[in-house]
Amino acid sequence: MSTTSRVTENPKPDAAGEPCPTPLVWRQVLTAVHEQREEFTFAWGGRELHGATLGSGRPLYFLGPIAGGWELFALTAWLLREEFRCTFIELPELRYAADAATYVTASGDAVTAAADSLGDQTVALFGASLGGTIALQTLAMYPERFEAAVLIGTAARRRLTLMERAMLIWGGLLPGRLRQLPGWKRVLEQNHRHWFPPFDQSRWQFLLQNLGETPIALAARRQSVLGGVNLREQLPGITQPVLIVRTEGEGRILTEHQKELQQGLPSAEVEEMRNAGQLPYLTHPHRVAKLVRRFLVEKRDSSD
Repeated sequence: MSTTSRVTENPKPDAAGEPCPTPLVWRQVLTAVHEQREEFTFAWGGRELHGATLGSGRPLYFLGPIAGGWELFALTAWLLREEFRCTFIELPELRYAADAATYVTASGDAVTAAADSLGDQTVALFGASLGGTIALQTLAMYPERFEAAVLIGTAARRRLTLMERAMLIWGGLLPGRLRQLPGWKRVLEQNHRHWFPPFDQSRWQFLLQNLGETPIALAARRQSVLGGVNLREQLPGITQPVLIVRTEGEGRILTEHQKELQQGLPSAEVEEMRNAGQLPYLTHPHRVAKLVRRFLVEKRDSSD
């Protein structure tokens, strides 16, 4: 199999000759997003699911992540609203001990049902973590409808240790929310706190609040899906352009997964974001928005 993957290193956040963008205050942006978004419902599997759109232009659907709500994408979507109609979609309910492959396939069908409801013939996807895996499945199932994808922290198959699997089974039955787990905040700080902008200390509190409201059982079940699904054999058949966004703090296992995607996808590109952490759509939305524009707008315009 041949591959056209290439790696380009992203320059420093404030490249020479480029003014530093005005920092976003998450409270103001989130308020504006809630005020300006347009909600919709769509039929899937005999029930109604919900979604919301923001802005106008080419359709860009946001999927994921494992924990937290769509508001985590709000800063990036706000910056893209003039070029894209950013769409947030409710995915099917994930029950305990659900088959991972079946769930990811059903989620791809739900994304397509949302596109049908909105009348979108071609759609670009933005997927993070579990949302990225769902994006890969959707690209594979409906190549005529989904033209490209931007992926962050995505794996075709997430390898889990025996201890992780045992913890996920246990966690899938626990009541309560993530904020109630002993040591949860400390682990989150070790993994993510360093990458948050110093000029907006409250943005870290926003992350804690958003993630902390996720039910423990739901987060465990979503994590188990990543360990149970295997899309590696489908990668060569996904010929649409895919941008893999690499960031610091990935860890050894996720780094291996990112390289696997790069090697397996025929039309993959890789961008490396320095000093961004694993949640760049929240910590560094200006840089992510710039990558999305270059990949989905500027590159397409130059090829026309």
